[in-house]
Amino acid sequence: MRLRRNHQLGLLAGRTVVRWGATLAVSSSLLATGLVIAQSPYASAATNTSPASPHTRPLVQVAQAPLTLTSTNGSVGTILTLTTGGGSGVGAVSYVINDSGTAACTISGTTLSATKAGTCVLTATKAADATYTTISSSATTVTFVAAALKAQATLSLTSTSATVGTSLALVTSGGSGVGVVSYVINASGTAACTISGTTLIAAKAGKCVLTATKAADTVYKAISSSTTTVTFVAAPPKAQTALTLTSTSGTVGNILTLTSSGGSGVGVVSYVINDSGTAACTISRGKLGAPKAGTCVLTATKAADTTYSAISSSLTTVTFTAKVIAPQLTCRGEYGLVRIGRTVMVSIFGTHFYNKPTIHSNQAGTYADVISDRGTVLDVRVSLRAGSPQGRYVFTTTLANGHSCQVSYLVR
Repeated sequence: MRLRRNHQLGLLAGRTVVRWGATLAVSSSLLATGLVIAQSPYASAATNTSPASPHTRPLVQVAQAPLTLTSTNGSVGTILTLTTGGGSGVGAVSYVINDSGTAACTISGTTLSATKAGTCVLTATKAADATYTTISSSATTVTFVAAALKAQATLSLTSTSATVGTSLALVTSGGSGVGVVSYVINASGTAACTISGTTLIAAKAGKCVLTATKAADTVYKAISSSTTTVTFVAAPPKAQTALTLTSTSGTVGNILTLTSSGGSGVGVVSYVINDSGTAACTISRGKLGAPKAGTCVLTATKAADTTYSAISSSLTTVTFTAKVIAPQLTCRGEYGLVRIGRTVMVSIFGTHFYNKPTIHSNQAGTYADVISDRGTVLDVRVSLRAGSPQGRYVFTTTLANGHSCQVSYLVR
């Protein structure tokens, strides 16, 4: 009866208060729910306690509802905000990476990032508060997929003209991201273009067609320019070095092969008669002939090539002399004495000497030089080494045309 009355008084005060008495089962049940139980000032005979005044027992925390990590999918390049479901109370939620995995995840507070497509494993934990104990989710897999690639801005090939003989560095404008730009020749065209990396070369003046392509990266898809025409113009020709006609003398009746020096490049050299002159010169395929002694005037010209302009020599006189047919050479005798170990002058007499013929002795150690040629007399300087034997030896006189004669001489 007293217990019931006290229970009713507690309810009237706005909270349930159970006074200590005989019904321990009721007290235990209420304690399990976390209610505050006040001790009765009246001791039960069963407990054998007699507190002097009532006091409040401490609270007991209970388990939270299950906690679940709910943010389990993201895109590479986009930050994923981490979220949970379940749990109880007002405890703060924190997150930890158990395994960064194939996505190479990183975490900052409540946000998660991945550097590539793949997965990683996380656990969420909700902290305890005054009512609830700490709780963690199960280890949860988060999947990151590759982000959909964006379209690049329009790409244009901007290097569209150059000069033959000069390499053209290919460049573009537009596009997006960090993809590498490459180039391809769609048509080598009249310029006969060739490409090496990002450099274009043309063999001749004309046009060729190219396309530039900027590769995809982690954000942007690949893009190509429209087909673009590149024009190569001929380079202004350079001046050649001076050209000279070097074949300036010939013999009547013999063909003179015309030659030149100087000039530049690979242009062909040609020759023209400006004045056939007293020699009545004629020309055929770079060879010059004359029917009589005299002169004529010629010019040599070296043609232009892809680098150099044409050039001509100055007017050049070519002289033709009459062909000399030498008669038979004769040697009639000599005057003088060759001395051993000395240098002396000796004269040789004969006919049809000209152009200082050569003199040769059949005695070893003898050296002979023609000092003067007077047509019928040769003045010869002769040296003979010391220790040579005395006696009579032979001088052989030889002309440039191969004619020769001999004369004996005395050595003392």
